[in-house]
Amino acid sequence: RHGTTSQQLGNVLSKDKVKIYEDYLNTKEKACSTLLKNKMINPFCKDYGWYNDTQILGAYCLYGDSLFDNLMVDLKPRMEKETGLKLTEMYTYSRIYRRGMELERHKDRGQCAISTTLNLGGDPWSIYIDTNPENGVCEEEGKYKAGGGKGEEVLLEPGDMMIYLGCECEHWREPFFENYCPQLFIHYMETK
Repeated sequence: RHGTTSQQLGNVLSKDKVKIYEDYLNTKEKACSTLLKNKMINPFCKDYGWYNDTQILGAYCLYGDSLFDNLMVDLKPRMEKETGLKLTEMYTYSRIYRRGMELERHKDRGQCAISTTLNLGGDPWSIYIDTNPENGVCEEEGKYKAGGGKGEEVLLEPGDMMIYLGCECEHWREPFFENYCPQLFIHYMETK
C-alpha cells in the first residue's frame, strides 16, 4: 500500500463548485422535509434522503445520489494519484450536521476501505483520526469497542478533502457547537 493512513488535500473543489454542491444538498434536504411533512412520501422511503441514520440521529443523509456519484467518478484519477492505487468506485454518502450532533469513534465497514470526507461549506468542525489500526475493535454481536488516544485533529476548509483508511483507522467528531456543517463522503476500494 502506498502513502499514509490519512492525508489532507486543500482546494479539491473551487469555491464556485463547493457552493453548487452545498446548495444542491440543501435543496434535497428541503424537498425531503417538505415531502415528509406533507405526507407525500412514506416515512420509510429513502429516495429523497432521510433523517436519523444509525450514527447521527436527526442528521439529514443522502446515499448514492447521481450528482455526488458523478463527482466520485471525476475524483477517481486524483484519488489514484494521491494513493498510488488502482481504485474502484463504491458509493457516496452525504450528511448535514447540526448543533449538538456528534460522530462517535468508529471504523467503517468493508466497502469503505479508501475513504474521503469533503467539506461542502458551513461552519468549521474538526474530524479526528487515530492512524494506529490496532486501536478500536468490533466485538461479538457487532458492538464496537473504541480505543486509542487523542488522535490527530484535521480541520477542513470548504472544498478541502481528507483521504483516510476508514476500515483501519478510528475516526470521529466531537460534539458540534456551531450551527451547520455539510459533508460528502466518497468511498473506494482497491481494484484487485
